[in-house]
Amino acid sequence: MNWIRRHSFGLFLLVAFVLSLLGQWLTHDEGPAKFWNAVFENWQSEFLQLLMPIAVATAILARIGYKGFEKDTEQRLDRIEAALRVLIERK
Repeated sequence: MNWIRRHSFGLFLLVAFVLSLLGQWLTHDEGPAKFWNAVFENWQSEFLQLLMPIAVATAILARIGYKGFEKDTEQRLDRIEAALRVLIERK
């Protein structure tokens, strides 16, 4: 029972996926070969749409480097600390 509770979200998604696939199967007029062909074509386009922004973001981060973000963050923190020191000194 504990395993089911820990994995309930994944199990829910699996059941929803199977039910939606079954519903598409039942409403599909053509044979099973064309059904699976259509399913995999749809998945291919969806995965490409999902992976392209990830690939572009990874390429941009690799090109500019992550250190640039760290320096910018350190500079912002230094400015915030300086502003806080000024506010504390005014009191």
